[in-house]
Amino acid sequence: LLGLLPKPVSAGSGVSPSGYVFYVTWMSIFFSIGVALLYSLVGGFSEREPKSKLLLVSFALLLLLLPGPFTESVFSVVFNQNLEWYLFSSTLALTIAVYLVFRHRIIVNTPYQALKETLAAMNDILLKTDEHFQIEMVRGAVPQLLGYSEKELVGRSFPELTDQKAYLEAYRCNVLQGTVKECFFDTEVRNKGGDPLPMNFSFTPVFANEEVTGFVAVGRDITERKRSEEMLQKAHDELEMRVRERTKELAEANEALMQSEEKYRTLFEESKDVVFISTPQGKFLDINPAGVQLFGYSSKEDLLQIDIARDLYSNPSHREAYQRAFNEQGSIQEFELILKRKDGQRVIVLESTNVVRDEKGRVVAYRGTMRDVTEQ
Repeated sequence: LLGLLPKPVSAGSGVSPSGYVFYVTWMSIFFSIGVALLYSLVGGFSEREPKSKLLLVSFALLLLLLPGPFTESVFSVVFNQNLEWYLFSSTLALTIAVYLVFRHRIIVNTPYQALKETLAAMNDILLKTDEHFQIEMVRGAVPQLLGYSEKELVGRSFPELTDQKAYLEAYRCNVLQGTVKECFFDTEVRNKGGDPLPMNFSFTPVFANEEVTGFVAVGRDITERKRSEEMLQKAHDELEMRVRERTKELAEANEALMQSEEKYRTLFEESKDVVFISTPQGKFLDINPAGVQLFGYSSKEDLLQIDIARDLYSNPSHREAYQRAFNEQGSIQEFELILKRKDGQRVIVLESTNVVRDEKGRVVAYRGTMRDVTEQ
């Protein structure tokens, strides 16, 4: 069986005709693989797709026309040497290999293919447009987000899909003027069914020879972000409404309190009876004009400076006895006291007083009224 196989190398004559065919075939296959890789890179990232295809055709023509083992083999067939059938079969094998390489791209996972798969996994969209935002290439989660196939979007105007036509035109003018480069904006993109999809886009210009030849953009679905923002705004509006309602209630309560204080102050100032607040230590904290008049002082400030037990009671010892009973009972009603005016004249009053306690139950003040019954 081994004797039937062609020998690529002969001991006496070097490379045999079959070995020469092996060499030509495999070198052509490896050259085609290199061209396929170059096409995948240039075709994926070129600025113009027709240019990349033209480059591929040029390499294919060079493969057939440049002097080398392949063309020499063709000439050997033309001159009717004994390798005709072998060369035809090798050419057919080369054609099938090149077809499989370009049809299925099973050589390697190129950076372009890796980028495409990454964008699909991230649920983002990659756009390549010309300088007027005509879509030249689109990759990523286009069917999932917009319902279009990638081919359906190629050639369409990107601004027609969004509600930011004026913004994009202004951005393009600024890029051409050299004032800005990148831009980021939120917009609504209409899907194939006509429904708006909230997306965020970042655009970057593409330059060739210092001229703008197009734009590259990455779009991301922001539906969840918009929903969260709407919920946050709703919560903010509700909180703001509650704050306004509470503020209004406090303002009304404050107004009512001010009116109540005004009424109390009017009653306090105009009452014919003495109204007072004093400390357990025997000092007035406040007293109305009737008290100033009754005890014969020139002003309320003078009356606030006196010692009640010493300067107001006819007998200071009565103050201590009165105070003990008062603290035990918590209040007194129309209790008769003999007091004195500043000039020493005796005054008989009926006092009604309540104690004021702090949060620990300690007596901190007395609050009450006095009625002059001297003439009675």
